[in-house]
Amino acid sequence: MNGQGVGEGQLEPENIVRNIWLRMVKPCHWPIFFNANLQSWIHLNLTKQLGFLELDWGIVFATTSWSLWRWQNDDVFNNGRDKDIDPFFTIIHRIKGFIIAFQNGHHGAAKKASREERMIAWTKPEMDWVKVNVDGACSRSEVVRAACGGLVRDNNGNFLVGFTRNLGDCSATQAEIWGVLSGLMTAWHHGYRKVILEMDSLVAFNMILGRVPEAHPFSSLVQRIHNFLSLDWVVKFQHTYREGNRAADAFASYAYNTSFHLAFVSNPPLEVVSVIDADRRGLGSVRAVVV
Repeated sequence: MNGQGVGEGQLEPENIVRNIWLRMVKPCHWPIFFNANLQSWIHLNLTKQLGFLELDWGIVFATTSWSLWRWQNDDVFNNGRDKDIDPFFTIIHRIKGFIIAFQNGHHGAAKKASREERMIAWTKPEMDWVKVNVDGACSRSEVVRAACGGLVRDNNGNFLVGFTRNLGDCSATQAEIWGVLSGLMTAWHHGYRKVILEMDSLVAFNMILGRVPEAHPFSSLVQRIHNFLSLDWVVKFQHTYREGNRAADAFASYAYNTSFHLAFVSNPPLEVVSVIDADRRGLGSVRAVVV
């Protein structure tokens, strides 16, 4: 980073923070890592494998950045962190903990299951309820782009309002979680108080309904969702397959070319109208599902 790099300056004494990154990054990447401008530096860390250790750099980068940020807050608000700990090994311990937790979750669900073909379609909510379908989108073709979008419909399948948010550069799971938060904000803003929120990302679904460790890079975003859920309304979460979430998927793809703030859509774009109509008529697609 030019000048004071990310994690330097006020986070910790410069030599301590720099030494942490020196131990994380392969020496051949040091010149560009420590001299890139902010935008290039973030893009570099999200698209390249820079690590000295044989660990996923996305996890290493996110955990290291979060740890440095957390220690900065401890220095400011809690009279400093424990100076006896080794920051490098503390971060490595956290990284391995995340990886083990993820692998255990996968292994627990990895038993053989039978499948059968089913018709998957969007379903209407009950009377007096609205359904908010949300989705995130992430494209990594040339430049990493992410967005989220969705829509609110009544018990007859009528379109009430949609939303879009261009997220710039972020992960697919983060885009899904942003979609949930944006969908809740849209429903609350428009006065709906009996809401079913439906999504097709099982990872994001489980993160929101489960317990996200404070050290997780998405914990603050999930906490914002929980704060919204504590308001005076009733919100139910449902998971669906992608075939039952096509309208939200179309909104998310449309959101690539919209503004970087939450925008409400009063009239659905043409590419979404036909999907909304098919959903209203109960049309779906066949999918092999685990039973």
